[in-house]
Amino acid sequence: MFGAVQLDIDKINNTATLCQLYVDPNFRKQNISDKLVISLLNKLKKQKIKKVHLFVSKNQTGAIKLYKRCGFKIIGKDSMRLGDNLIHQGLIMDKKI
Repeated sequence: MFGAVQLDIDKINNTATLCQLYVDPNFRKQNISDKLVISLLNKLKKQKIKKVHLFVSKNQTGAIKLYKRCGFKIIGKDSMRLGDNLIHQGLIMDKKI
């Protein structure tokens, strides 16, 4: 599962926010995450999106490595309340496409 959203400001700037990447544990270690990221980036590029950004918890080292492999750069740090209703410290990453 993987997706992207656009807020009004994102639409003006031709950007999108990537969110909720999840691969079932039974299917991990098969490069599915890489394929999901690449596929979504290609679809967004066809929709004239110029840049994508995301938030990743700093303790999700596997996800950080994935995004770096896919060309994302760390541009800052932030905290955010996630689906578990806890505030997570994390990284803001982005990539031009």
